[in-house]
Amino acid sequence: MPKLITKLERDTEKIHPSVTPGTVDRINELLATEDFKGLSDLIRRAIDCLYQEYESKGKLKPKKPPENAEERIKNAVLVGSKEIDVE
Repeated sequence: MPKLITKLERDTEKIHPSVTPGTVDRINELLATEDFKGLSDLIRRAIDCLYQEYESKGKLKPKKPPENAEERIKNAVLVGSKEIDVE
């Protein structure tokens, strides 16, 4: 039996969850909507929604915003990029 993971290191880039065939069917239905850039995008957005739900129910403590610009930059995540022409 695989080891139960109770916490991830912050620099973890890949995880390998086990899912049931029914969950695979749901994932495929969601991906078929083409609202997601791929499986990773779908999972990130699902986790964001679940996190917000837990936070609103008081199951998680709301995070304090970073106090300084250096801390904000350290925690920043590039959501996307796009090339544009400037005239």
